[in-house]
Amino acid sequence: MKAEKKENRELAVPQSGAPAVRGNAAALQRNAASQTETPQERKKANKKLNTVLFMLAAVFVCMLITIVVFSALFFVMVWLNKITGDELFLLALPAAFIMSIVASFLIYNGILKLIFKKIDIDEYFDPIKLRWWK
Repeated sequence: MKAEKKENRELAVPQSGAPAVRGNAAALQRNAASQTETPQERKKANKKLNTVLFMLAAVFVCMLITIVVFSALFFVMVWLNKITGDELFLLALPAAFIMSIVASFLIYNGILKLIFKKIDIDEYFDPIKLRWWK
């Protein structure tokens, strides 16, 4: 069995003395095609990657802002609960949740406006084209 494997390895070496290329032909063609990309195609791919990464970061930041604002409002409510009664606390909890969502939306929009004033959007990001409604 070891002798058969050894024979197969010897057959893989080309006669010209050049090193053998391993892998399937489709992968080699993709590799050759990726090396012949134009700078515009690379820039377009980078813009799409930038867009995806920005969207993921934006979702994370928005969730983080919501959690921080809700936590701050919750601690204020707990402090006020010591002064007032429990009934007010139960009524204020849903209001604090809604207020945290609205406040995070306003803070998030303010941050985006500051970022977009400093960064040229068209240079770094690709427009998002949604086709699900057509």
